Amino acid sequence: MAAGTRDTNWECAKDRDFDVVIIGGGINGASLFYSLGKKGYKVLLIDKSDFASGTSQASAMMVWGGLLYMRDLELGTVFRLCADRDRMLRELQGRVSPREFRFIPLVKGDLSSGMVRAALHLYWALGLFRRKPPFSENEFRDRGLLKPGIHGSSLVYEEAALDSSDCRFTLGWIAPHTAPATVALNYCSAEGAYSRRENVWQLCLKDNACRRETRIRARLVANCAGVWADRVNGQFGIESPFRHALSKGVFIGIERPASHDSILIFEMGSNKDALTLMPWGPVSLWGPTETFPESIEDGFTAAAEDIRFLLENINLHLDQKVDASLIVSVRCGVRPLAVKKDFHRDCYPLDLSRRQEIVMDGDLPWVSIYGGKLTGCRETAAQAARKIASRLHPAGAVAKSMENADAAGGQWIEWPGLEQKVPAPQWCARQEFCCTLEDDLRRRTNISQWVPRQGLGRDNEHAGILVRAAQDIYQCGRSAAEAVVGEYREQVECVYDRVLEQV
Repeated sequence: MAAGTRDTNWECAKDRDFDVVIIGGGINGASLFYSLGKKGYKVLLIDKSDFASGTSQASAMMVWGGLLYMRDLELGTVFRLCADRDRMLRELQGRVSPREFRFIPLVKGDLSSGMVRAALHLYWALGLFRRKPPFSENEFRDRGLLKPGIHGSSLVYEEAALDSSDCRFTLGWIAPHTAPATVALNYCSAEGAYSRRENVWQLCLKDNACRRETRIRARLVANCAGVWADRVNGQFGIESPFRHALSKGVFIGIERPASHDSILIFEMGSNKDALTLMPWGPVSLWGPTETFPESIEDGFTAAAEDIRFLLENINLHLDQKVDASLIVSVRCGVRPLAVKKDFHRDCYPLDLSRRQEIVMDGDLPWVSIYGGKLTGCRETAAQAARKIASRLHPAGAVAKSMENADAAGGQWIEWPGLEQKVPAPQWCARQEFCCTLEDDLRRRTNISQWVPRQGLGRDNEHAGILVRAAQDIYQCGRSAAEAVVGEYREQVECVYDRVLEQV
């Protein structure tokens, strides 16, 4: 079966019986899809939008052991996250790599160098000394970026980061591993209920991309819908002792200075928090913010005050002034934080634990996953798979081979102004479930994050390239592709351009 061919996947799903249906194609759902498929379960993964289009497209792409949680003495959480980080480094070479992080304290900040140095050595010990030991360094290549006289010696420690992007990392658990027994469908929603007479979930699948329906049956449902998990539980009448509190995080991508090589962590001087300047291709990502949004939808929309906050803080640290004209992209997402059902919002978002909770319903064959982090996705999937195994055994044979290959194994093209090649639109459409122009620019490639104005260019100079990409993705003529790009341009002008004009 050709990986990522939606029509073929749809035919494989029609009128089928599955062991498990996973709702939500973010990092938790994708990792669980791979884990269950490898154990021989017949699995269907669905997402009402594109894969990795929620929280999993707006992370910091860091695989880290949770250093910030040491401030509240969450040593157990830090120990677990360090173990998760090191497991990913062992098992996912080529997708996750060690990276040096450089903490830059303020000379007159709240944290003394001695305190930070002691914390870093304890952090190293909690990681069982598997990473390089921390050390101090006063002179380094990135030092020229900083305002003189306000920062102390940097403190360097080793963590890890994704080699490509969070979207491609998520897709790597899905696209290469679709088969007749493991089926994945983006732009697919489900309705239905549990039949106690037949002991199965009877679900109607709706293909939101092609307007078609089919019915399936599943022995168990896993809710991996991330920030939408509470809504999904409500839709199917599932009660839970947990829910999600939401934390909004915004990054800005600025033109990357030539001397920016390291991941720099800056002391904020308030809430004992920190902000990060991370080199990523041709941009430097600065952020993230930590605020409580009023709704899920609000959380995925950057506001002018978010960007003003980031600009104000970056200009406290960098010698060269950064203003809105240097912003290449805005990256905005919502973190789902697991809290008890009676939680009331009266704290700073960073004070909430980044733990995950995996809850098996006491009555129905339904599993809900709350919270979690990119760093712990493999362990979260393993724990969820064990809970599922306690409820039902796989109906199929154990898969012989499910390699951890990156989904982009085929065609690569050059893009104006980018040193790195990007996956070709035709390849993404045929092999990687790419259905829309935004799927390609935002999640199959990094174009909308690396090229100004979400790939259009500062003066729409790339509109012609986008038209050709749309022709490949939609398999349509030039006039229809121009209409697609016109709608995309209107969206950029109404959302991206407008918020920057307000800064």
